[in-house]
Amino acid sequence: MKFILAESAGFCFGVRRALDLVLAESASKKGGIATYGPLVHNPQVIELLKLREVSCTEDLDQIREGMAVIRTHGAPPEVLDTLRGRGLEVLDATCPKVRAVQNVVSTHAAKGRHIVVFGEKDHPEIAGLVGAAGAHPCAVVLSAAEFDALQLPAETAITLVAQTTANRQQFNEFTKHAKERYPNLDVRQTICAATEKRQEEVLELINERKVQGLIVIGGHNSGNTRRLAGIGESHGLPTWHLETAEELAGLDFKPYGLIGVTAGASTPSWIIDRVMTRLREMEEETTNPLRARFKRFVEALTSMHITTGLAAGFLAYVGAVLMGVGFRLDFFLLVSCYVLSMHVLNRFTESGVDKFRDDPKRLVFYRRYRFGLWALGIGAGVASVIDGYFLGVIPFIFVLVASIIGVLYSVRVVPKGWMGLLGFRRLKDIAASKNFFVASAWALVSIFPLFFVDQTGSAPRVILAFVFLFLVTGIRSVWLDLSDMSSDRLVGRETVPLVLGPERTRRLVQRLIVGLVVGLYLTAVLEWLPSLAYVLATWILLEFLYLEFSKRRFSLPTLTRDMLVDLHFIAAGVVAWLWRAVG
Repeated sequence: MKFILAESAGFCFGVRRALDLVLAESASKKGGIATYGPLVHNPQVIELLKLREVSCTEDLDQIREGMAVIRTHGAPPEVLDTLRGRGLEVLDATCPKVRAVQNVVSTHAAKGRHIVVFGEKDHPEIAGLVGAAGAHPCAVVLSAAEFDALQLPAETAITLVAQTTANRQQFNEFTKHAKERYPNLDVRQTICAATEKRQEEVLELINERKVQGLIVIGGHNSGNTRRLAGIGESHGLPTWHLETAEELAGLDFKPYGLIGVTAGASTPSWIIDRVMTRLREMEEETTNPLRARFKRFVEALTSMHITTGLAAGFLAYVGAVLMGVGFRLDFFLLVSCYVLSMHVLNRFTESGVDKFRDDPKRLVFYRRYRFGLWALGIGAGVASVIDGYFLGVIPFIFVLVASIIGVLYSVRVVPKGWMGLLGFRRLKDIAASKNFFVASAWALVSIFPLFFVDQTGSAPRVILAFVFLFLVTGIRSVWLDLSDMSSDRLVGRETVPLVLGPERTRRLVQRLIVGLVVGLYLTAVLEWLPSLAYVLATWILLEFLYLEFSKRRFSLPTLTRDMLVDLHFIAAGVVAWLWRAVG
C-alpha cells in the first residue's frame, strides 16, 4: 500500500492569516481576547487558542471587554457596530476572499439588484454575506428547486454569488439552470481559488492517479472538508474523513494499493503531519519491517535527546582543545547530562502546547514514555549538579544556576500584576530569548567550569573559545528554528526567525557563519588559537557552501534533521581528539 498527499492540503491563505493575526495579538499580552464564534472550523485550532488564552463564544453579549475578533467567515456589519459601540478593540480577521464577496453583495444591492447567494443557510459565512446586502432583497439557496421556489419575475435583475467554499461543479450546474430562466442574471465567480484547487486535486487523484481510496483530514464540522470527502464518495471510492491521527487505529488499508490523502483548508499542518507520519509508518512496516525497527530505535535516541547530550559533550571537548587545557570524563558527563536534562525537562514545562509541535514521532514517544522521560530529565540534571559539586565550588554554582534558569524558562515566574511593568511573565516571552539562552547556556557550562578547574588556559583563549561555542550553538539553534517557525509561533516561543522573519534570519545566519569562518582563520594565523581552528574553519565553510547550493533540494523530517546536526557536533569532537592525538 502507498499513500499520496495532495500538494495544497491544509491551511488556506485566509485561515493562516487569521491564525497568525490572533497569535500575534495573544503574544503581545494586551488583555482578554475573544473570538465571535470559532475562528476556524477545526477543534484542535480552537484548543490551541484556549491554551494561548483566547476564548471563543457564540454569544455576542459575553464579549464586553478586551479585544473582539471577527472570525475568517466574517460577520454582519451590525455585529462590528455593536462591538465597537462597547468601546472594544476589534480585530477583523475576515478572510480577504470573503470580504471581496461581501463587497460585491453590498455594491450590487446598492444598485437595486436582487441578491441570490448559493450556499448553506446555516454556514457562518452566509450571515455576513446576507448582512452586507442590508435591507435589500437577498435569498440563500442551495438547489434549483429552492431557487425556483423564490418565484421571482423573469425580468428581475439578479446578482448571483457563491459561498467561497461551495462545490464548483454544483455551482456550475446551478448557474446553468438559473441562466435559462433569468436573462438579466449577473453571475459572479466567488468560489475561493484555494477551495477549487483542493477539489481539483482530489479529482486528479481519482481520475489520473487512479487511487483506490481517499483519506480526508479535517474537522468534522468543516464544510469545505466534508465537501472534499463528498467528492470521493460520489465517485464510489472508500473514503475516510479523519480529524486526528488517533482515528487511524483499527483501520486496515492493506487491501488498497494506492490511497490519496488530502485535507481541508482549515486543517493545520501539525494534524496533517501526525496523520502522514502514522501512514508512512504503516507503509514501511508492511514493506520493510526490519528497517522500520532500526529506524524507530535511532529515532528513540534522538527523541530522548541522547544524541544532543553527546553532541554537547563532544563540543565541550572542542572548546577544551581550543583553550589548550586538559579534558576529563567527568566534565564530559557534566556537560552532556546538563544539556540532555534541559532539553527533556523543557518539553514538560511547556505542558499543554506540546501537541502542536511539528515533530509527531517525538510527541508520541513523550506521551508513551512520559514517566520514564521525567526520570531521565531529572536524573540527568541531578547528575550534572552533583558532578559540578565534586569538580569544585565554581563549577557547582555555574551548573546549579544554569539548571534553575533552564527549568524556569517556560514557567510563569513573574506575577500577572507585574506584567505591565516588565512586559513578560516567562523568560520565553522575551523576544528572541530562546536562541540567546540556548547558546549562552551551552557555551557557559562547556567553557568556564573547566577553565576554573584546570586553570592552565589563558584568559584570551578562554574568551575566544567561549565566542566560538556561543556562535556555533547559536547558529544551530537559529537554523533549526527556521524550519520550526510554524510550531514555534503556535506554542508561543520567541525565536529569532519569528522576530526577524525568515529572509532576514537567513541573511543573519549567513553573516554569522562567514564571520565565524574568517575569525577562526584569523585567530589561527595570529596563533591566538591552535591550528585546529584551520580545520574547523574549513569544515564549516565547506558545509555552509553545500547547504547554500543544495537547500532547495534538501528537506528532512524533524528527527532525522536533529540527529544529523548532533552527529556533526560529535564528529567535530572526534576531529579535535584526532588533532590532539597526532599533534
